[in-house]
Amino acid sequence: MKLVRTYTHDPHAFTQGLEYYGGYLYESTGIAGQSTLRKVALDTGQVIQKVSLPSEYFGEGLTIFRGKIYQLTWAVEKRVRL
Repeated sequence: MKLVRTYTHDPHAFTQGLEYYGGYLYESTGIAGQSTLRKVALDTGQVIQKVSLPSEYFGEGLTIFRGKIYQLTWAVEKRVRL
């Protein structure tokens, strides 16, 4: 395996899910009471848009299906459509 390129990333974002779609990274972060869904510019690492989940949700994986983003949660067994 060969490292081809590295990208800037928020060191405080605990990535649980990541998907590249439409020229952006979509990142699900998980930390108790502070989970988010982020739209990130790949080249700069700049967060373009961020949605905070309610504090009772712990963000896990995500997927994009038919143009809609689905974020999975842990422990409360809910999925969030954004």
